[in-house]
Amino acid sequence: MGPILKQNKKLTSFMKMIKNTYANRKDVQAARRTGLRIFQVSMQGMIEDPSTVDLNVVYGYMPPWLEEAFTAYREVRDIQTVSICNSKYSGGCLTAIPLEGSQCLVSVEGKDWDQLSLLHINEGKSGLLHARPLWSAKLKSKIYSVGSETVQDAVYVSARTSKICSLYKAQGDSNQGVGLEKIYKIRLPDEEHVQSLTISPYIPGECLVSTDTGMVYEWTDRQLVPWSARQQPRFPVSDPWSWVQYGGHPRQALFCDQTALQMIDLRTQVAVDLFCLPDSSLHKRERLRACGRHPASSLYSILATDYSLMLMDQRFPRCPVLKWSHMLTTPPQYMQCLRPQTDHSVTRSTPPPDVHYIYLGSQFPPEVEGYGFTGSEPVCMVGQPHGPPSYRDLPLWPQYMAQCNNAEMLKGRLDVSMAGLTLHTHPGSHTVYQMDCFGEIFYQKFQMDSSTNKDVTFSAGLGSHDLFPDTMVTKHVQSWVHSWEQGVLKKEQTTVFRGKQHISMGLQYLRPAHNSCCVCTPGLYYILGLESELSTLGRCERCLASQLEAFQLTKSVYK
Repeated sequence: MGPILKQNKKLTSFMKMIKNTYANRKDVQAARRTGLRIFQVSMQGMIEDPSTVDLNVVYGYMPPWLEEAFTAYREVRDIQTVSICNSKYSGGCLTAIPLEGSQCLVSVEGKDWDQLSLLHINEGKSGLLHARPLWSAKLKSKIYSVGSETVQDAVYVSARTSKICSLYKAQGDSNQGVGLEKIYKIRLPDEEHVQSLTISPYIPGECLVSTDTGMVYEWTDRQLVPWSARQQPRFPVSDPWSWVQYGGHPRQALFCDQTALQMIDLRTQVAVDLFCLPDSSLHKRERLRACGRHPASSLYSILATDYSLMLMDQRFPRCPVLKWSHMLTTPPQYMQCLRPQTDHSVTRSTPPPDVHYIYLGSQFPPEVEGYGFTGSEPVCMVGQPHGPPSYRDLPLWPQYMAQCNNAEMLKGRLDVSMAGLTLHTHPGSHTVYQMDCFGEIFYQKFQMDSSTNKDVTFSAGLGSHDLFPDTMVTKHVQSWVHSWEQGVLKKEQTTVFRGKQHISMGLQYLRPAHNSCCVCTPGLYYILGLESELSTLGRCERCLASQLEAFQLTKSVYK
């Protein structure tokens, strides 16, 4: 995510620089044209063979604003494709698993993003959730995604790097300690890189792996067996993203890239399009971005594009059952689905409908949207899409920022990419977890029926002007902000600063100035009648401007 975000910021900065150059006042543009003429004359005299030009020498003759623009251009000229998201992290670096009747999170941590951690989530007396570390393991390379699946009462966790896939099984209990035991590990061939890793919901210890070359592998024990022939996009695309998951049968796979979603049968090697591009209902340049299974039915698949979200049924190929406009600013990369547990004690006289939820998340800006639909036939949407608040909303609450002395810096700290999205389901409620690229986890709890107007998390979302953060939450957030400020202050104290030095100190001119140059000697400008005596042929060796051009430049400044 970091390289993609830095690349986009460089492109945006360069475009703003070019726009500002042409939007300046006429006097500034005139001065810049004069500077360009001087630079052009200088280059004509020294450049005979363009292939032998030393750019370091050229920089010495450039006006400062042109040098800045040229440097920015050199940084962005080799960018061939503009990416708005990093598909390597598709699936997310955060997942929820049930252990010993409680809820746990598996997340990626560490400075190099190479540490796998197991966290136990418990609810305190104040209603706040707290995370307690149970287990951690460090891998040898950066982790791009984690996933989980419960198969025959056993919990499995997967982790993938660029070349290695690892499968873990939850072991132990609350008395002896809980941890993840690595049971399988496999390395891909040298010419391939992992794009997705999915655990089978049918057969314990079985997985599907897709690569950037379009290959789909079945991974059992320590064997990596090709599932089908190499899958190629229907038309050229700039992103090698692919996704594979199990369908409605243990020997059926769904393979998705940016152009099509296919159903592949291992027994017959027959592939059928569940959805493909181009499609008349989508934009011409719209691409497939995320895919997932829904627990409501093994035949349901969720498909997200740049602007749309579709519920697909394997019994009706090429015909979406439901379709939403997901309203995310950038294409989604994270998808979570759930069927909330029903608790009739918190409901009214009639139980709520059988409602299923889909949550989509984007990397940057970090946004999440939720969508509901009924599980009964016929399938239909429930309510309007709702957006859980982003962790960027935290500085918008004055109660939380009352004791913060670095509000702008805190906004910059929280204005970062999202690295993971996951859900916990509880009787009558569910919790949405968001993790930023620093490994910080934020949550929002949604209840089906509530008699209180207090919000017990970091943000209230829609209708927040009618809600008030809990006192305990306010203290907790203020404590977090204070600890963050202390960490920033500690880093500043360990930073070594050099003393200030005037810009003119240590400068030595290698060439003498012309005795009639008004740029090098501004006092000459006030000599009466000097302009009539100046010539365009005589050139100052120091600033490389002719006598008349130097006078006109000085005149434009003093005017």
